Amino acid sequence: MPVEIERKFLVGELPELPRFARPQQLHQIYIARADGMEVRIRKAGRRHWLTIKTGSGLARQEHEILLSHRQYQTLRHSDSSPSITKVRYRLPLNNTTAELDIYGGTLTGLKVVEVEFPDTTEANLFVPPLWFGPEVTTAEEFSNANLASLDREAAQRVLGAILEPPRISYGAIPIIRFDGQPMVVLVTTKSMSRWIFPKGTPEDSKSPEDIALEEAAEEAGVEGRLVGPALSLGYWKERQYYRIMYWPMEVSSIHDQWDEAAVRQRIVCTPEEAGAYLDNPGFAHALSEALKRVSIR
Repeated sequence: MPVEIERKFLVGELPELPRFARPQQLHQIYIARADGMEVRIRKAGRRHWLTIKTGSGLARQEHEILLSHRQYQTLRHSDSSPSITKVRYRLPLNNTTAELDIYGGTLTGLKVVEVEFPDTTEANLFVPPLWFGPEVTTAEEFSNANLASLDREAAQRVLGAILEPPRISYGAIPIIRFDGQPMVVLVTTKSMSRWIFPKGTPEDSKSPEDIALEEAAEEAGVEGRLVGPALSLGYWKERQYYRIMYWPMEVSSIHDQWDEAAVRQRIVCTPEEAGAYLDNPGFAHALSEALKRVSIR
């Protein structure tokens, strides 16, 4: 089954649409959903498709079949089946295309943009333009199948959460050089379930840069200097928008003992290995940008 590699972002303010951009009305009905698989039918103008998708997140398996109008009507169980309506604009974006979706019905107010890639490397290297909002690639609540299942009250809760101010954190992307090669320092969360860069929440008495340096020392046992300006990373998790300001960090010393050594694991790895450990494409992109800035002698 072909693989669809796609990143998805929320959109706040709409960009200026080019004159040649033509709206396409889409209606999607979800006729089955179970065990990581979804089956939908879509109407776009006079064309109809049956689509089967499996998996979640960045890379999903996808198979599409073109349907006749009669086949579409046969598969359409009833008007009560979970469904969504949206208007799509296809916009040129560097060497690819962005698909901007503006939702209707109970989801009026929701705007999402998706970008498809030939492979995960291209996906991780993608630099979102400024009008892209927080990334929701791995947020299941923003999958179309899930959105279609929401009643009006649940849809309003999702839309309301989008308008909430983000939770801000400040952190560092520590890079150290061994044998002439850049290496990356990662730590786990306190639950030791994921690999991350060290970060912390705002404190009134400290600057963002001071917090980033302090968290790097406490969580990862590294010291050094920050290389500004900060990289901004936004993502969606458990119905909350998070934004992290990460500074690339030139590591000058790494300690065998540090404050949170008992509750976190630490690794020093190559950038390629770090990209595989990090579970959010946005983190991998932030790392690639940090590597461009850091020059350790």
